[in-house]
Amino acid sequence: MKMITNALFNANSCKKSNYVRFIIVGTLIFLIAACDNTILNTKTNSSKNLERSLAFEKSFRESKNIIDADIEQRFKRMENALLDDRKLYLRIVYETAKKMPYRVESLRAKINALRVEIAENSGGLIVKYGEKAKWEALGYTKLIEENKIEFSGSPVSAADMNAPELVFFKNKEAEKLKAQIIITRKNLLSQMDFLNKDDYPERIQGFDEAKKNLLLGDPQNKGNLKWEDLNFKDLSVAESFALLAKLENDATAAVNQLVKVLETAFEAKLLIYDEIDVFSQPGKACLRRGETFQTEIGLGTYSTQADFTVNVNGANVPVRKGKASYSLKADKTGTNFYKVKVNVMNPLTGKITSVEKEFAFEVGE
Repeated sequence: MKMITNALFNANSCKKSNYVRFIIVGTLIFLIAACDNTILNTKTNSSKNLERSLAFEKSFRESKNIIDADIEQRFKRMENALLDDRKLYLRIVYETAKKMPYRVESLRAKINALRVEIAENSGGLIVKYGEKAKWEALGYTKLIEENKIEFSGSPVSAADMNAPELVFFKNKEAEKLKAQIIITRKNLLSQMDFLNKDDYPERIQGFDEAKKNLLLGDPQNKGNLKWEDLNFKDLSVAESFALLAKLENDATAAVNQLVKVLETAFEAKLLIYDEIDVFSQPGKACLRRGETFQTEIGLGTYSTQADFTVNVNGANVPVRKGKASYSLKADKTGTNFYKVKVNVMNPLTGKITSVEKEFAFEVGE
């Protein structure tokens, strides 16, 4: 039997699925072994392969539950942040984040339906006493209840290869699953693109990197080999369940990945204008005797926390407590000019904006 490590558990997959939380559920050993391409060699040790496949499925399921809980915690932190009126402008970011889990619901439903179909075309599932109704609600009918089992939902016919072949290839479900993954990736990323393009003018920091390395991988063919054949050919029921659990876990992880990016907007430092001063803007910088002096006087505010730099005539001017002080000796009579360039960083996105302006003053005899 062909090992599915070539597609499911290769080094790149382990790299992209590097969830620290896997350590909590004790799957690190399995992931390391998978990256070494030593798992699932049924020709040498069929029973051990099935045992490991079932352990993978359990680990991926537990990991998905942990990630789901992590996503909920992120939502709560965003909601708490919105209690601060100064962050109400971030509500559109929060609403976008809340939509993310729904973008993978169709894929999750598809994966569950495939599990049911494989189980129904094989020996069914082994479930714990008292949990039969829960599994029946998911669509399973072939259920065997046992008392002393560690993992509820294990396939009865773990080594059966006929059911996966029927479901994935004769019924063309692998091809349909591939299409669903492509649609799900598009839905997740388009939601982020929409936010950045239309509703939130500043690009969210970290989105481009997440878009490039989305944890729900792009199902690409490899040479003349189709993605379906690379992943689903010659699988047992146990291996199929492990693969489907991994895909569902990847979808959940992709949601968490993008929600995490959106949460960074709430973690950005607020730019608070915490100082006031009096500003005077004269109509003319130089007067002759007898002329009337006129100026506009107002109250100005500025931020001592603002992260910006000031450059005057090509020379950097130090900024202290939100202000820069510049002076020069007036050696030339008449009109004198000085050019100011300010670079200010948006604390939300990390984007630096530059503003340049030229000013003039008069020097008399």
